[in-house]
Amino acid sequence: MKKIIIFAMLFLFVSVVQKDGRVLAEEIGRAEIMAELQILKQRMARLEEALAGLAETVPSTQQQTVSPDGSAKVATAPAAPVPVGRKPNPPTDNPEAQLLRQGERSVAEHLEALRKAGQGIEFSGTIEIEASYENYKAQHESGVASSHLDLATAELGVDAFLSPGVRAHIIFAYDKDEGVDLDEAMLHYQAIGVCQPDCTCNAHWFASLGLMKVPFGYYASHFITDPLTLTLGETREVAALAGLNGGPLMLAAGVYNGALDVEGREDHLDKFFAAAFLHLKEGLVPDLSGQVGISYISNIADSIELTDYFADEFAVDSLQARVGGCSAFLSLAFREIFSLEAEWVGALGHFKVDRRFAPKTWNLELAYRPLEALEIGLRYAGSRDGLNFLPEKQYGLVAAYEIFEKTSIGIEYLYEEYENQDRANRVTTQVGVEF
Repeated sequence: MKKIIIFAMLFLFVSVVQKDGRVLAEEIGRAEIMAELQILKQRMARLEEALAGLAETVPSTQQQTVSPDGSAKVATAPAAPVPVGRKPNPPTDNPEAQLLRQGERSVAEHLEALRKAGQGIEFSGTIEIEASYENYKAQHESGVASSHLDLATAELGVDAFLSPGVRAHIIFAYDKDEGVDLDEAMLHYQAIGVCQPDCTCNAHWFASLGLMKVPFGYYASHFITDPLTLTLGETREVAALAGLNGGPLMLAAGVYNGALDVEGREDHLDKFFAAAFLHLKEGLVPDLSGQVGISYISNIADSIELTDYFADEFAVDSLQARVGGCSAFLSLAFREIFSLEAEWVGALGHFKVDRRFAPKTWNLELAYRPLEALEIGLRYAGSRDGLNFLPEKQYGLVAAYEIFEKTSIGIEYLYEEYENQDRANRVTTQVGVEF
């Protein structure tokens, strides 16, 4: 086989030389012809070495037969069939093609790793922009008017479903005074949220651990401005809680350290809370749904707003004695057209820093939804023994309309009266987006 190929190449070369011999003789000399022949011999030698290596590694698929007239013929044997389910070996690519294929495979592997890492992770967020006008009239003084355009809420939540029953939850929130801050960071076991009153749990018992708003109070509202009950009672602490879910009834309790300690007492993980929620079973009362609950906290001064109030008003960062707090609420909805929210939150005693300070507050709201995208609400709220921390009376009217999916616009009016006879009128418009 090698001799045949070499003979064919020599014959081709001699043919070309004979055909154009006169021209070649005129253009090049004898020395140049000898140089070309030397190069050709070197190429033929390399070709012979390549053919020899190929003959050693690849079995011949050709066989020589003799025809009746005595002449030799070369017949090609049929190629071995490729087994079913297997692909034939691809031809050998050049180094550039192999490098490209390796790069493509590496990129595909990285993309697949990112896709797998992204499974089980959810992002959510809220953006609320408010424009407000306020007229505040202090006793025996003329009113002072002001208007603002604020980014009221900007939150980004990340939920990672780590394994069956285990979920990590983080919320980053923006505040115009403090910038971006960590609002929540916790681990849930067999629960969708922190001890939700609607009993959104996946098992008969559950637990949560981390920075959270502890389950003290309910704070449901149809208004743009937070209810007074939330201002008094909302508490965010690093806590550990566990609970039982018995269908319509849910119980939960937990411990935390707290921001305000008693003077002279060692700093320990000795503050606690407890809550009980009863969910109205679906279908028990036709067209009616809702829940009722009660909760307790061993030191109500650990609430977010009360901690700041003690520092600003009384210039203290510790207490002479702890004062517990209690919350009770009722939330009802009829055919998702009429809604009622009623809640009471209060301190169960007086603070020694000022015997007059024993804040208690309530919030009552009625809402009507004439259209699926339109809601109108009324509010009556107030407080007692709160000095000027909270208004003694608050009346309000709100209307909200969902202009697009997950996008709503609302306007509210609030009138407030304080213990020192100060008065305030406030109009607020809000555009909110949830995703």
